Amino acid sequence: MSHQIARHQDGTPLTDLELDIEAYVNIHKDIEGVKWLPQDFHLLNADERARQIDSLYERGEEEARIQKEEYQEDLVYLQSFGDFTEKQLVAWGCL
Repeated sequence: MSHQIARHQDGTPLTDLELDIEAYVNIHKDIEGVKWLPQDFHLLNADERARQIDSLYERGEEEARIQKEEYQEDLVYLQSFGDFTEKQLVAWGCL
């Protein structure tokens, strides 16, 4: 199996710190909509960075689970007013 290594534009591989920073900011962007990094992130050791990344990832997973539950609750509630399909409610901007 071939693994692709993340590289700089000049072809040099990214360091572990750079990979961790990239992971953190991308996960944060998925959750909050903006890239952000704690000011002291680069001062943490690899284990501390991994814990921060894992914690942020778990937060994103929890928020996604909650959003899915709320969506389902909204769907059931709106369908209680009539024989509406999910597709209709989405098209009308209700969901």
